[in-house]
Amino acid sequence: MELKYRYAVVSFCADLTDATARSMPVAILMIAESNDEVIAVATGAYREHDDPLASAFLKDVPNLLRVHVEDALSEHPDADAEAILCALQHSLRNSVHVSLVSPVLSETIAAKTPETLAGELTTMTLGILTREMANAGLHVVSPPSFERTPSDRRVSRREQNIPPVALWNLPRHSARSPTSANTLA
Repeated sequence: MELKYRYAVVSFCADLTDATARSMPVAILMIAESNDEVIAVATGAYREHDDPLASAFLKDVPNLLRVHVEDALSEHPDADAEAILCALQHSLRNSVHVSLVSPVLSETIAAKTPETLAGELTTMTLGILTREMANAGLHVVSPPSFERTPSDRRVSRREQNIPPVALWNLPRHSARSPTSANTLA
């Protein structure tokens, strides 16, 4: 299956008043279009933070991104992927901000069902996030794992190393083509 997609890297800077403070990637928002559907995937990399408010906020970045996408589509139902990512970039401008928007990319994937497509997209966003974190100088201990644990042992989400993920379908017209120029202006 041929897949066209764009993604945004969402970063966080703890102290905007410190000229030496660095932004670190905390999430990826991908909008992908296959022959049959348009899917948005938001994946986050939660890390504990000294500031309890920042910690609470960063725990749910994928759902924050989902809200921003849905807001953009409610205001402009015909918005394409480029317009959605542009709207996200304009709305996140402080501690949490868009640090990169990719060009249109394409990839052939083996997904045959909606479930396998969702899995492939989630794996792709996790790979992008891991790469962006490594590029920012963060030590990535291990890639996130979606393996099931033995049923006789209950484990927390943290022990399973599962990052927060939001995945949802978008209206077909919202990505007429990831390269189209239907902006929100």
